[in-house]
Amino acid sequence: MTRRKIFFRADASADIGYGHFVRTLALADMLKDQFDCTFFTQTPSDYQKAEVAKVCGLIELPTDDTKFDIFLEYLEGDEIVVLDNYFFSTDYQRAIKVKGCSLVCIDDIHDKHYVADVVINHALADSSLFSVEPYTKLCLGFDWALLRKPFLQPVNLTVREKNHWIIAFGGSDYYNLTEKFVRLIHNYEYVHQISVVIGDAYQYESTLAGYDKLHVYKNLASVEMCALMQRCEYAILPCSSICIEAISQGCKVYAGYYVDNQLDVYNCLSDQGLVQGLGDLIEIHDIEIHEIKRSVDLMGFYNIPIKYCDVFNNLEKSYVSDGLVFINYALLPEYEHKIIWENRNNEAIRIHMDSPAIILWDSHCKFVYSLKQNTQRRYWAVYHNGELIGSVNISNIEKNAVERGIFVVPSQFGRKWGTKIEHALSSLLITMGVEIVHAKVLRTNNTSLCFHYRNGYYTAGVDDKYEYFVKSL
Repeated sequence: MTRRKIFFRADASADIGYGHFVRTLALADMLKDQFDCTFFTQTPSDYQKAEVAKVCGLIELPTDDTKFDIFLEYLEGDEIVVLDNYFFSTDYQRAIKVKGCSLVCIDDIHDKHYVADVVINHALADSSLFSVEPYTKLCLGFDWALLRKPFLQPVNLTVREKNHWIIAFGGSDYYNLTEKFVRLIHNYEYVHQISVVIGDAYQYESTLAGYDKLHVYKNLASVEMCALMQRCEYAILPCSSICIEAISQGCKVYAGYYVDNQLDVYNCLSDQGLVQGLGDLIEIHDIEIHEIKRSVDLMGFYNIPIKYCDVFNNLEKSYVSDGLVFINYALLPEYEHKIIWENRNNEAIRIHMDSPAIILWDSHCKFVYSLKQNTQRRYWAVYHNGELIGSVNISNIEKNAVERGIFVVPSQFGRKWGTKIEHALSSLLITMGVEIVHAKVLRTNNTSLCFHYRNGYYTAGVDDKYEYFVKSL
């Protein structure tokens, strides 16, 4: 069986940091056995290339703004797309959704509206902080921690080294917080050794010379980082993914923030007593350390990959057929439903419907909601190159037969979209095992009657109002 494709999209650099890249690759590693995964990132370093090669395929993008459109060109409409960075705007999300893709966004600052099918924030648990569509699933809190594979295994509790500290501030650490905190704790008598982890973008390695308790590690692989965290008793870290990794290994963590996007995570971790809060790491000039007596329930981390596989396997996909994208009404954001609703109320469409009355917006919304509970009706909006061209629906679904309805938006009249939609729908229905298609048309609608004659339907009956058609696929 063909595995569904997932395109993971996250960048890393000295300015951006490596957190988005690391946690998105961790998610890819959880899903790679069930899905066909590809990672897209800008101008990856040798370290990034090596890390991705352990998980999935890699496609390199340029650093400039052309990367946004280039990525869209790779989308055919049947993929799941995972986005992780602050610059993926609501409009960019919409561009992906209109392609027909399912969309997952990893978020840690909740500063925009999301039209994604799933939003992941593995630190915050308050759903009221997020602006999302009614259909969006929220995966919030530590039950959804984006941990790399070694951090999801049972912890070896026998190797902990008393008063061994780990300090790590990411791949670049442009404020050189690493040396700052080495200096602040180095002379405490109950600091026996300090392990510092730096990345390939760290520019201040020379400042670490002369500290006799210090051992420096560079570009650690995930299994090496996990083993080091199991050895260390204490950690000084920023409130980012690495902090959650340390918690998962049972470290006693002192943590703070140095950029705005870490503040919510900091407050959440501090409020739950999972870290000893240090506040603003740039402003701090002294640190008081003492024994932390705290334990964390580590069992909840082990089933995270299973939960993510369930979420991704249950993402309802849109369909691409003959170059047209069919998107389930239930998956559309509100602004797309406004367009459908306005076109459905256009007089040129209304007069040929079962009910020619104007539909109220609230009624349309209730109808869409009802479709989620109705297995006998499916409605798809149909797009070409991101533009709505029509709508089709099937109802009275039996084992191998359906009844079909169709309309083309008035602005697209005269461009033969009806025939193109009909052919694309037939291809789609065949893949669903449908053999017979029924339709009914008002006897006063000569244009539609002729359309059905031209497209392989034959008359199965008439009454005072309708002519009834049937077609074999």
